[in-house]
Amino acid sequence: MTYPAINASKSSHSFAVAELFDVDGIKTAFATSTSASQVLPAAMTGAAMVSGTGRFAKSVARTVTLTLAAQVGAYATDPITLTYKRNGTTYTAAVTPPDADGGVTLRFADASGRIVLADELVSVDFPEQDDTDGSFQLGVEDIGPKGGDRWHACELHAAGNLTVEYPGGHQDTIPLGANALRVIGPERIVTNQSHATPTNVGVTGYWG
Repeated sequence: MTYPAINASKSSHSFAVAELFDVDGIKTAFATSTSASQVLPAAMTGAAMVSGTGRFAKSVARTVTLTLAAQVGAYATDPITLTYKRNGTTYTAAVTPPDADGGVTLRFADASGRIVLADELVSVDFPEQDDTDGSFQLGVEDIGPKGGDRWHACELHAAGNLTVEYPGGHQDTIPLGANALRVIGPERIVTNQSHATPTNVGVTGYWG
């Protein structure tokens, strides 16, 4: 199949395989605390960030993950809250550990259960944990244009799967050859590692 040519005036960002998801792309491992604690932008210095600003590298929106290292009895099972901005408006999302033992990656979601895209991070608030032997990592997965826009088109760098999600939550997985363009207008490129077929090769997204 032949896809339409991309308008040269469109903005674009390219992502290598290593950038599709990054378990500590926001903040590398930090210990649990038996007091309530907060991660602010100044401490968000991971590879996926404009260090210390709360904004993502390459001026895109990302979904946010929280990984809990395996440690029996270390974690509270109370909600952990993300405050973030999307298209200039401030929102909150949350995750709740399923048990006290860790060994899980969670994805911040809104009250409806949909994983949120954030343009900028304001804070992550942790309730007191059960002990100080556990650790957290903050990372990134799905990729969207900043400010509530949609991708005009996506191009894979090698043959593989392009998985996308549209406003409202419908998803498609599209097998594509290298450098084949798909003009589809999705809200996000899905790189969620819990998905059966996440986007699995480098990708360029065009918007604007």
